[in-house]
Amino acid sequence: QSRPTLAQCCQDYFQWRVDECIAAGKNIPTSLPTHKPTGDSDVDMAPQTFPYIPIWSSYKCTNEREPLSNEKKYDTMERCCKENFEWKLEVCDPASVLAAEQEPKKIYQYIPVWSTFTCTNEVEPPPM
Repeated sequence: QSRPTLAQCCQDYFQWRVDECIAAGKNIPTSLPTHKPTGDSDVDMAPQTFPYIPIWSSYKCTNEREPLSNEKKYDTMERCCKENFEWKLEVCDPASVLAAEQEPKKIYQYIPVWSTFTCTNEVEPPPM
């Protein structure tokens, strides 16, 4: 029977080696939100970022320079591309075009892998 987390699967099926199970488990990231650690250690190291602006000569959007006062600004490349170069999305933002064409990878709950004493969420659990 499947479990929602790697730790719970390891605890329920491999109590005698939970730490090894977790370390060796196949842990595919899920779509659950993650939180960046808080602290001031990286405040000064963050690069300066600017809003996205359209570059008409290349049908692209960039945030590599500070926009001029008369340039329209966008918070994401995707939005900038869609509003300015919808007919050239494959040039402006090829990653979003590719992502829209690909089916998202299915993420399953964790099941035990008895041969290796680990758990995985890479495969669909067998029917019950």
